[in-house]
Amino acid sequence: MDILIDFDIRKAKAGSDPLEYVLAQRLIEAGRKLDAQAVPDPLMLARLHNRLGRTLVALGRPQEAIEFLKAARDRLQTERGFDHPDTLASRNDLALAYQFAGQLDLALPFMEETLTLRKLKLGTDHVDTLVTMHNLANIYSALGRNADALRIHEEAFQLYRATLGPEHSDTLYTMSGLARFLATTVDTKMRDPRRALELATMAAEKSPRNATYRDTLGIARYRAGDWKGAVADLEKANDLRKPDETRNASSAFFLAMAHWQLGEKDKARAWFDKASGLMEKGRREDSELERLRDEAVGLFGGQSN
Repeated sequence: MDILIDFDIRKAKAGSDPLEYVLAQRLIEAGRKLDAQAVPDPLMLARLHNRLGRTLVALGRPQEAIEFLKAARDRLQTERGFDHPDTLASRNDLALAYQFAGQLDLALPFMEETLTLRKLKLGTDHVDTLVTMHNLANIYSALGRNADALRIHEEAFQLYRATLGPEHSDTLYTMSGLARFLATTVDTKMRDPRRALELATMAAEKSPRNATYRDTLGIARYRAGDWKGAVADLEKANDLRKPDETRNASSAFFLAMAHWQLGEKDKARAWFDKASGLMEKGRREDSELERLRDEAVGLFGGQSN
């Protein structure tokens, strides 16, 4: 594992490639050296592969994460059994990687089966079950199954609130997810900007340093027609993250559209270019970002360049 020991973060920061890209490359190389000879304990090897896969997803490299998450799932299934909580957690993570890699046809059956198994093994109101329920709602949304997505988002939110309380961090996360769906769903008839704004405001007020909640609040403001408020919250969300994080792509597209609505076309184009660059860097297969890019191009009247 000397490939990580000689990692010079100062040199990486000074290079032309983004730090998260350099780190991901190192992790991929290191991960491919992990085998039964390097780590004889099969459960420890599975945990390392799973943690590596989750990290790569967070770094915007879901396609490369899949091989490690599959290895973890297979080993846990052999050692623990197909319905052991550890195996089910690895299945959930693998489904997420398929989703973020744009392979929704593989993500959906994995997540649906994982939800069924978690309900049977852990119960409907177990936190792990609710996590998978939330994830499945996002996959349904990406597939355009909006009625199914809304039903599960609502069910998960109500169960989180009843099980953990209205101010628990997991409840706030699900609240923000429901708000985002209500603000961004492809089916415009199902959008509810007023409720999205209400939910997003509550989540952001309870956790003001959370970039995701602030980002969702900015999106809800945009959908409600508050362009200036949207710019303020979306810029704050970006400030709460590192500038080159690929997660900033969606807020950058909304910033582009908000500035355009305000007549600030140069700023709009600059944010559009930034969003496109972040998308190309790590999330080019993300269906939500593709829709946002198309929406922005449509708003600009084809004048994105």
